[in-house]
Amino acid sequence: MNFPIVTASPCPVLLSLKFSARSSDRELLRPSAGRRCGAGAVKTRSVHGATAAGSFPETRTSVKRPPLRVENEYQRGGAWVYLAAWDVRRAKVFGRCETENGIGPFDRLVADVMAQQPYRSATRVFWIVHNCSAHRGSKAVNRLKSSWANLVLLHTPVHASWLNQIEIYCSIVQRKVLTPNDFRSLTEVKDCLLGFQTRYAQIAKPFQWAFTRRDLAELLSKRASSSKAKAA
Repeated sequence: MNFPIVTASPCPVLLSLKFSARSSDRELLRPSAGRRCGAGAVKTRSVHGATAAGSFPETRTSVKRPPLRVENEYQRGGAWVYLAAWDVRRAKVFGRCETENGIGPFDRLVADVMAQQPYRSATRVFWIVHNCSAHRGSKAVNRLKSSWANLVLLHTPVHASWLNQIEIYCSIVQRKVLTPNDFRSLTEVKDCLLGFQTRYAQIAKPFQWAFTRRDLAELLSKRASSSKAKAA
């Protein structure tokens, strides 16, 4: 029997400005009024939330020479944490925007999925997650099991979230929705995230996952042998 397999991430995507070094900077970013700004320059990484940035048109000089290069200035105005889950076999995506990360928001995502068929009546539903604090360890396993008796929570190895297929969907969102990082309000960010989610659900197909258990065992064996050689 093929049991449903759902992969989930409570903190998939963060857009941060090139001068922002703190992962806690999860606010909506906008250009401050009255300042000369060039084209927006941002970098992306998979951390805690979905943020956005806007910028003024490119600053030009009054004479014929290359455009003046200036730094962008932004004002922070809030953020969403976008939580997403992916059905590996059925290619279904579920997601919601929350104002913060944590146990409550993650459990609400789980409730959204488990209330639907075929998950509600399945014998077992496997949830694959990484080791985020919202669902880490045996306490999370017991908490979710007490609410949904057919839910089986599985954790990827530490520092191996790339084994979770939800990360593939998160990278798609990052490229297709959050780049370029140019939004004017939190409402616009939410509408874009959930609108893309609905659109993607209509055309999605299962990812062609080629990394098998045998591949993982061979990789771990090679790393173990390398560690022993270095220790010797």
